Amino acid sequence: MRYYELKLIDWREGRIDAFIAAMFHGIASRHGAEYPHNEFYDRDSNLQFPLDIERNGIAIPDVSKPAENLVVAEKVVRRLRVLPGLAFFKARYIKLFHYSWKIGDFRHWKLDSYGGLEEPTPEQFIETMRDVPAYHRNLHPYYELLTISPPSLRKRYAFRESKRVVKASRPFSQTILEENSILDSDNGYYLTEAAFEAMAPFLDPDFYEWTMHDTDASAEMRTRRRRRSR
Repeated sequence: MRYYELKLIDWREGRIDAFIAAMFHGIASRHGAEYPHNEFYDRDSNLQFPLDIERNGIAIPDVSKPAENLVVAEKVVRRLRVLPGLAFFKARYIKLFHYSWKIGDFRHWKLDSYGGLEEPTPEQFIETMRDVPAYHRNLHPYYELLTISPPSLRKRYAFRESKRVVKASRPFSQTILEENSILDSDNGYYLTEAAFEAMAPFLDPDFYEWTMHDTDASAEMRTRRRRRSR
């Protein structure tokens, strides 16, 4: 069974730094608490407060990660909704500002418009920017993509099996993969082949990287190793 490991690229020498990554993903809060201090939601949470996002409004990507979960456009949701183990919660764009940027352009290092702050964070810069109402017109819905969290995984499945997914950094269990199209981990996400095929057209390769794995091949390799050790 094939699966894909998806990781975010938040730094790449000469191309991407924290500021550029923030221009792409934006920042977010929930119920007044900014990430990473906001309440974490997974697919089993009692969904009360939506994710409030502040970001550059010039171009909004179909898949971004302003907080702990991915935020995806409605057209992505339509492709993922048929897959098992996922939930979606509508997000809100409360600020869409205008700032021209591009990959590899580091002129922001010399900006005076950082609000008079010395060595400000990208989050502080975004806070100084004004909302552009025109960007909110005709804005299509976006949703927070909710997956099963590692703690929920341990509760739902045998502890020993789920531990292998979270700690060994690879989802060996085919059962878990069949019932959960996307798995969250400390290093990124694991996607079934169907989930990856649904999302791949919307992933910006400048900000995401992925690797294909094969659980069957891994099992075969482990079998070979056991035979050699006898």
